[in-house]
Amino acid sequence: MQQFSENESIALRVYNLPQGTPDDTLLSIIKNESIPIWKSNIEMLNNTLNSELTLENYNFAKKLIKYNELRLETYELIYKSISQKSSSFDMEIELKSREIEKLISEL
Repeated sequence: MQQFSENESIALRVYNLPQGTPDDTLLSIIKNESIPIWKSNIEMLNNTLNSELTLENYNFAKKLIKYNELRLETYELIYKSISQKSSSFDMEIELKSREIEKLISEL
C-alpha cells in the first residue's frame, strides 16, 4: 500500500502543475510518468490477488484496480485531447472522472 500511495502521488502531480504549463511538458509527464505508473499499479495490485487475501482485502484490491484502470483511461484521454488540441474527449473525461469520484467514496 505504501508503494501504491507513493506511485499515486507521482502520477497525480500533473494536476498540481501551474496553469499555463506548456503542452509538450504536460504530454511528456503524462506519457513518461503518469501512464506508466498507473499501469505499474494495476500490475502490482493484480499480483496481490494471487496471494491469500481475506474476502474484504480481495474486494478492496479489486476496487483499487478499477480505480487505477479508470485513472489510466482518463490520462490516455487527456493525452489525446492535448496532443490533438481537441475538446472532443471532454465528455468522456468528465464521465471517467465521475466514476473515479464515486469509486473513491466507496474506498
